[in-house]
Amino acid sequence: MQVGPTPSRWITSTGGSRVTDPYTPSNTNITLYAQWTPSQYTLTYDANGGNVSPVSKVITYNEIYDALPTPSRTGYTFIGWYIDQSFSSQVLASSTYTTAADSSIYAKWRGNAYVVSLYPNYPIGGTSDPVQ
Repeated sequence: MQVGPTPSRWITSTGGSRVTDPYTPSNTNITLYAQWTPSQYTLTYDANGGNVSPVSKVITYNEIYDALPTPSRTGYTFIGWYIDQSFSSQVLASSTYTTAADSSIYAKWRGNAYVVSLYPNYPIGGTSDPVQ
């Protein structure tokens, strides 16, 4: 992976043609424009105790995250992806990737609540109201 943006070529105008190599200057002034290729990085999905597929993808700097996988974890509900393990900033598919390096995003979970019914006086062969 590249570190930082790298000009991919020089052109003669914002919509112009590529400058050939070697360039032979004319007798007039000319302005050349750098045409940049955005850097790409590896984004790793940290399922934080769960399972996720795929576990990573290549992402382009300054473009949206786009489709994000939904992880699974028994006994938990997935809340969302976050850029840090303290869950201070959520990442959405529409968020823009602005980290100029490989990075990870972290799954946030909420434990599922369950109702347990107890039958403390349940007689064998009889009925009793449950205690919740």
